[in-house]
Amino acid sequence: MPLEVSWDLIFVSFNINHNGINLFPRKSQEESDLPHEEAILRHPYQIKCWLRYLEHKSTAPKAVINLIYERALKELPGR
Repeated sequence: MPLEVSWDLIFVSFNINHNGINLFPRKSQEESDLPHEEAILRHPYQIKCWLRYLEHKSTAPKAVINLIYERALKELPGR
């Protein structure tokens, strides 16, 4: 029986404990993040999309904000 593969976006959630940061995949994400993720998919080289997303996540844990910065650095030209 073949294994079905879903190509939905997999987001990363953070669990911070006494051992550090543990990453585990999470399929659902806040509904309010979807427009920002879609904008980034449409225009990955526009820094305004990344900055809007970072502004939106300004109250999120530092690990989540750092992940967005790392994604932006990988996507934006001039690496």
